Amino acid sequence: MPFPLVGTSYDYSAPIAESRLLTDKYSETKLLSYFVRAAKDLAKVERAGNGTTILTGNPDVFAQALRNVDTGSHFYVAKHTNTTLVSYLTFKLNMTTSLGQLQVPQYAPNIVLNGRQAKILVADFAAGAERLVYSTAEILTVSIQDNKPIIVFWVPTGESGEFYLKGAKHGQVARCEGCANVAFHPASEGLIVSFMQNRGMSVLMFDTGVKAIILDRSTAYAFWQPTISADPNVALNETILVKGPYLTRTATADNGTITLTGDYNGTTELEVFAPLGTETAGWSGGGYSHHSWGSQDSPKVMFNGQAVAVRSTRYGSLVGSLSAPNATIATIQASIPALTDWKVADGLPERMASYNDSGPGWKPANKTSTLNPWQPETYPVLYADEYGFHTQTILWRARFTGPATGVYLNVIGGVASGWSAWLNGVFLGSTLGNVSLSETNATLSFGNATTTAGENVLFIIQDHMGHDETSGVLNPRGILNATLLSSPSNSENCTFTSWHVAGQAGGESNIDPIRGPLNEGGLHAERLGWHLPGFDDSAWESGSPQQGLSAPGAKFYRTNLPLDLPGDVDASLAFELQAPAGAELRAQVYVNGYMFGMNSTPSRTPLGTAELTACIAGKFIPYVGHQVEFPVFPGILDYQGNNTIGLSVWAQSAGGGSVSVSVKVLGVYQSSLHPGEGTEYLRPGWSSERLLYY
Repeated sequence: MPFPLVGTSYDYSAPIAESRLLTDKYSETKLLSYFVRAAKDLAKVERAGNGTTILTGNPDVFAQALRNVDTGSHFYVAKHTNTTLVSYLTFKLNMTTSLGQLQVPQYAPNIVLNGRQAKILVADFAAGAERLVYSTAEILTVSIQDNKPIIVFWVPTGESGEFYLKGAKHGQVARCEGCANVAFHPASEGLIVSFMQNRGMSVLMFDTGVKAIILDRSTAYAFWQPTISADPNVALNETILVKGPYLTRTATADNGTITLTGDYNGTTELEVFAPLGTETAGWSGGGYSHHSWGSQDSPKVMFNGQAVAVRSTRYGSLVGSLSAPNATIATIQASIPALTDWKVADGLPERMASYNDSGPGWKPANKTSTLNPWQPETYPVLYADEYGFHTQTILWRARFTGPATGVYLNVIGGVASGWSAWLNGVFLGSTLGNVSLSETNATLSFGNATTTAGENVLFIIQDHMGHDETSGVLNPRGILNATLLSSPSNSENCTFTSWHVAGQAGGESNIDPIRGPLNEGGLHAERLGWHLPGFDDSAWESGSPQQGLSAPGAKFYRTNLPLDLPGDVDASLAFELQAPAGAELRAQVYVNGYMFGMNSTPSRTPLGTAELTACIAGKFIPYVGHQVEFPVFPGILDYQGNNTIGLSVWAQSAGGGSVSVSVKVLGVYQSSLHPGEGTEYLRPGWSSERLLYY
């Protein structure tokens, strides 16, 4: 939806992208959230100290200590002292532990801060009944299985770490994938382990029954801890660990069968750590080894309802492979037809003097006062909100008589807004708008248009870019000044006799509660529902938006997109809009009645100046922004049916304008989601009620 302070209607820093694909921010959020769930002592802490030289010995590294008031466990948050820096720093940390003051690491290389990052390190960390005296590697999570903890550590790829496991005397490397320099150092209260981890997963086993999984960051991104309980305050013994899939949604473990759901792409190794009943294992003279799964001789793993052949590892996990998915980006792309067979109709008949604006789609704009603190420069009040139109495109029609020679217009529509004007159907001019102006003005001559001795009609189409926030929330959207120009001797005879305004069909009535009142504006096609499924365009002419307009004006195009995507595949689709270089136009694409197309982000504007105050969403404006891909999700799109595609093209200059539209596949995953299932109600169709708003 349009809003003048962001580059799209979607938060482009969100963990889940507008395309519904997971970003690195999602994975980083997952690393933190898993840790918070496992760190039970974090719920009751107080600040126990902070500083640079006191805690880190490095003035460029600041650390803050948090202490649990009941257990004495500590959490140390370390970061750059100057958080604007991205420098590479190393340090040792002075920790308070149950064994006294320790400077760590004792054997591994120093702790690293590389770039804009922070680390949360622990002392006296509870992992079920076991305890870590300290760790210089971050903890991802803990899972209690068969009454023993599996502690999962992670480090940035290629970095080192060290942890002190209380009570352990012996340990061994059961799996080394990317590990190096692993060493076990006997200590007074247990065993200190130092290591370095490259890309991959390593597993260590201890005589106490504890297992340690060490991951690098990239592997941690594909590591999951689904719960086998619906309790939001789930206990750590009601979780399992899964490595490999793009996403793990749900998990159950019952009678030797692990049932998983999720998404994956490509052939993917699947590894599962789960309690399957009575695991028999133990420490012998040669070290810890896994013997059998007790009564469960053939443990089963199901993923999205399909059996996965698995084998047991010596460290107690199950390893298998998810077969190649049924579809790929290439095969889905090949199955989607090109957008052809377009129909076209005039999208701006209101510009003609003969157009009838007496119907319920229009309201007289005749108020002579407003409570808005921003008072207009001329009257009547031509603020769209005063007449119940609060979003999207606004249309104005004014009548006058007399020998006018031109008009001065000052229009406010939000940053990067634009407008165009016609007199008696003849184009007068446009202001294109830019990212630094919320209001624009122009003096337009009537020299190229014919005024009549009787009534003349001035028509203005205005792009409404959304309302401002905070102190600007009352900034109007409409016309601040509309003054007819003439010779001094005729000025008293040149005044407007009436104004009418049109916006979204029904105004504040919300006639489309499914799509909502912000979905539409006052374009002719929107008011009459041409963008909706079920509208009959059989009488329209054929015409392609790629051919477009050869003169200023607006056209509306419609076509059908049939889809038949596999039901067990989740595909992320986007509409790609392109316009010729230098095109001066504004376009909006509609998918089954929903307006998409959010291209207004300045491509070369420094962050902190106009980008924060003048980015707009909801419009395809190629001379303002650079976004050309507009994701549309299942439910809006019918993945197993016909889809109505609409496109409004408003050409703002004499050269006209054209737009090409195609469908692009952004991602494909074998999925348990069954996207779009049961979403028919989201796509209500056209009804004859729309004809009232002509």
